[in-house]
Amino acid sequence: LFLRKVGLFPETYRPGATIFTAGMAEISTELLIILAFQIFFGNIYQKIGLILACFMLGLAIGGYLIIKFSPRIRKRAVYLLIQAIITIYPLIVMSGLYWGAGTDSDLMKIVLPVLTLGLGFLGGVQFPLAVEIVKKEPQNERVIGGILNGVDLLGATAGALLVLSFFVPVIGIYQTLLFLSGLNLAGLIFLL
Repeated sequence: LFLRKVGLFPETYRPGATIFTAGMAEISTELLIILAFQIFFGNIYQKIGLILACFMLGLAIGGYLIIKFSPRIRKRAVYLLIQAIITIYPLIVMSGLYWGAGTDSDLMKIVLPVLTLGLGFLGGVQFPLAVEIVKKEPQNERVIGGILNGVDLLGATAGALLVLSFFVPVIGIYQTLLFLSGLNLAGLIFLL
């Protein structure tokens, strides 16, 4: 926020910062869903492929739809909406996990992959939008895409390392989801 206030972070490049926080939140939330699946069912080996495939399917569907409808939408407004949903998504997952702790375990075998599908969908929509917002000329698309991909991977790496090795053991799953939501709220405010 300081960089934004002093003018060192132009509005055009702000989506890059939220790509970092979203990458961190998305991989962290996916890992927490996998961890919750293991807690609910004792092992993950039977269904981990389904959970990962749902995430990838969500990425593909989100990316396809946003590219298809991109010429007809207000990109910045949709980007803000997606960032807002990414901000509340950890809270939705937290509610699902809390609800699932006291319900039929067979239903959670459906709910957890569906939550992962939604998570992937959000990432699939957000990334191409960020490239569209940040690029200034059509020939810059590959360069911007590569840079944003690196930022996304840095966020995902930070999320995977911090969440599983520090946050979950120290503060627990629910508080980690609250942290991820707060982190993306800061990113959303940064965009405004």
